[in-house]
Amino acid sequence: MEKIHRILLTAVLVTGIVLPVQSVASQQAQPAGNQAPGTQPAEKQQPPLTLKEVIHLVKKNKKHLEKISPEIVSRGVDFDLTAEISQQLTKAGATPDFIANIQNLGPTARAQMASHGAVPPEQGQAFRAIENELDPDRKIQLVDDFASKYPDSALLTYAYFLAQGAALQKGDIKSVINYGEKSLALKADNFSTLIMMTKILPLPQSIENDPNPDTKLDEAEKDGHKALELMDTIKKGPNETDEDFQARKNIYLENIHSGLAMVHLQRAMEGLAGIDQEELGKAESEYRQAISASASPNAEDYFRLGEVCGFENKVDDAIQAYTKASQLSTDNPALKNLADQRVSELKRKKK
Repeated sequence: MEKIHRILLTAVLVTGIVLPVQSVASQQAQPAGNQAPGTQPAEKQQPPLTLKEVIHLVKKNKKHLEKISPEIVSRGVDFDLTAEISQQLTKAGATPDFIANIQNLGPTARAQMASHGAVPPEQGQAFRAIENELDPDRKIQLVDDFASKYPDSALLTYAYFLAQGAALQKGDIKSVINYGEKSLALKADNFSTLIMMTKILPLPQSIENDPNPDTKLDEAEKDGHKALELMDTIKKGPNETDEDFQARKNIYLENIHSGLAMVHLQRAMEGLAGIDQEELGKAESEYRQAISASASPNAEDYFRLGEVCGFENKVDDAIQAYTKASQLSTDNPALKNLADQRVSELKRKKK
């Protein structure tokens, strides 16, 4: 289950996937005129925090991050989350949940919120409470309460997405899928949810013991291709450099192609007459696209690529992929040991 959470951390937290957000300040005042929803008049609003300021606050309060959350939520930040910034925050002492909230407070997220039009203050307040809740059980309960109280809210599809993340923390894959289906039923082009479903549906933990796994694989493939179609609609954030914007899009692509690769790998293993080589070829292509899209590919994709190449009897390619997986698994001894074991086995096979 830890492995699933790590995989989806990449898809959900590090990518900077945009959710609409509403500032705590909007709990006291309705948006006026053409003012962006969830903000207060400029003369009363403090400027967003810089990355340097956030890192300073985290280092100073790393054991009590809850103390600084209200200030960060109320002011927002002047940067969009990237993989590099996520690493800096983690090094400073930020938790994954803290980083998850940071990604929703940047300029791109605020711009996304503005595109949804005005949201009643009480809905924005309830949604913010969901975002800021760290306990997964409590977060899910808040989402269910939000759905009961505001069934027609424009924010409900995003609330269901947050419930997916909480269910993932608990290792409750069934609920991750259930909330994802609810989210897409409300907004079929919810980019965040599409990526989540593309990643989670084809995982072994999702389809094992399923009487009809092909249904999930078909849905994951459909969601992945839909997400790829939406890539052209991704907008650059107000303060986002061209380089950071491209890096963010590349991380989206990495996760989408990784999910699609797993779809084809699972189908390859279902062949009644043995491993389906055509599906293996598709899986290899998708894993290579996932790896090439990212400046910092993850170890799991390299490991899976090693599996695929091994099944294709591409021994040298498999050794190369497993070796890379081992090198990138500094924080995952179990995966590193398994990758090293596969390398040793394949080298013996070559002799």
